[in-house]
Amino acid sequence: MICSCEDSRSIFHHTEERRSRKIRKCEECRRWIPKGAKYLKMVGATQYGFWTFVMCLGCDEDWRQIRNVWYLARQELPCNCLGNLDHNVREAVDCGFLEKHDPFAVKWLGSPKERPVPQFNDEQQLVLTF
Repeated sequence: MICSCEDSRSIFHHTEERRSRKIRKCEECRRWIPKGAKYLKMVGATQYGFWTFVMCLGCDEDWRQIRNVWYLARQELPCNCLGNLDHNVREAVDCGFLEKHDPFAVKWLGSPKERPVPQFNDEQQLVLTF
């Protein structure tokens, strides 16, 4: 988790959309990003050192959605830390800005996230099954 809430604000921060040349793991939802899929790579530095963060495009969209929930509630996002989206969704539900049965809330707070099972096909290529 990368925190920009406290005294570790980024000195610089760069986000770039890339196409994966290998299988990666989203550091937000912990799901696999398959080879050939688009993802976001973020790099930056704080007073404590350099950092990188890989996020799938689905989580990027979810960050936009939770920021919008807090904006519409006229409240400041409690934590803008990468890797902490579930915390912001929980806070929105606890504050009444988001219903706990809302599909978006259930996605992040409901049952444990499905994780793909790596397997090899007949050509010995890695295939991710859910």
